[in-house]
Amino acid sequence: MLGFAFLLRYLSPHEALLCAVGACLFNLFFLPRFGAHRIFREFESKPIRSGPFYYSISVLVLILLFPRQLYIVAAAWGVMALGDGSAGVCWISTTRLWIPWNPRKTFAGTIAFVLFGSIGASVLLFWTLPSFPQLHLSPATIIGLSCTVSLCCAIIESLPWKINDNLSVPLAAGLLFYLLIETSLLTMLRAYDFWIHLGVGLLINILLALIAWFFGWVRASGCLAGILIGTLIFGFQGWRGWAILLCFFVFGSLSTQMGYDYKRQLGISQTKRGARGTREILANGIVPAALSILAAVADEGRLFLVGFTSALAAATADTVSSEIGQWLGGEPFLVTNFARVPRGSNGAVTLKGTLAGVLAALTLSLIAFQLGLVDQTQVWLVQAASLIGNLMDSFLGATIEGTEGINNEIVNFLNTLTGAGVGIALGGWIQ
Repeated sequence: MLGFAFLLRYLSPHEALLCAVGACLFNLFFLPRFGAHRIFREFESKPIRSGPFYYSISVLVLILLFPRQLYIVAAAWGVMALGDGSAGVCWISTTRLWIPWNPRKTFAGTIAFVLFGSIGASVLLFWTLPSFPQLHLSPATIIGLSCTVSLCCAIIESLPWKINDNLSVPLAAGLLFYLLIETSLLTMLRAYDFWIHLGVGLLINILLALIAWFFGWVRASGCLAGILIGTLIFGFQGWRGWAILLCFFVFGSLSTQMGYDYKRQLGISQTKRGARGTREILANGIVPAALSILAAVADEGRLFLVGFTSALAAATADTVSSEIGQWLGGEPFLVTNFARVPRGSNGAVTLKGTLAGVLAALTLSLIAFQLGLVDQTQVWLVQAASLIGNLMDSFLGATIEGTEGINNEIVNFLNTLTGAGVGIALGGWIQ
């Protein structure tokens, strides 16, 4: 499929979109009839969960996100095709020196990812940029950007989560290329004051992580992830954005501890008294962290702030509604068919838990209003977005969670993504 990326130099956004839709349909309906047994992996029992389908979906999403910057689509495509592909080949063919944090990934594969991903992105940028004469990037800049993005994506690809690489790698690459080329991020990174501010945020988050670890709210592995997310948000949104992140953390931790002994007797309590690990923190924190950066450097900064607040409100509503519902909600039901199910079932909801989540999200959005992150109208947009995100979490939990690698962390990530997307869409609609 990489060969089609070279066509982006000549295609209009609408033509590129039609080609991507056609690729999705082909990989979903026709590819399984012709050689699927040679392309699909053993665990890809259905075409809709196969690597080729995710591959084409990621290209489609990139075109939808960057219709006027198809060079970003091409560069991200190059990172995905050559970087991720070469990492897989090295995993099979080399002596396996495992990465400490993920025994399924090797150092050789990561190095190959950076090398070939950089080559793929550089070649496609050199090829497509002549169609965008308003951009003037030197060869050194193009190669430097490609190497930087490939390195970041190699780290993302090595993380021990179950998100398909054909989704996480290209979407992350597209976002990074957008931030580095289309926004003022590089200008901000060159400012001495920014690094001083980031250093202060790092010290504050290290202190908070140690306190949270001491009280058993996070695991040792979760401290590093929490420091990373918290430092990024503090660096790009200051203490106000960080305060909203802290509200989510406090609301989630307190609700987990409420009625913990009762939930433990029922066998539905969180392990290790609800202490969060790396996966839980990244699942809820990646989207807010990315939006905090976009809000600081993109032209539509205020709109991304709505998305940032909505993502954290959705995460708050999900955590509080689940924990309070298991404690006080009584017999839950599924949002798909309203059938009664045992407590702790995936996707189960209760009226009391949902109301608690709504109140927690409203409290967070009102705090964001008082801090000046959102205006009075946007408070209710955040509230609506958090409710929709929470309902989406329950729907996904009742339908696909627990099937073929779809775990709670992925569902939580999609919850924050849905909340942010709805908040941004509603905010853009009323502008």
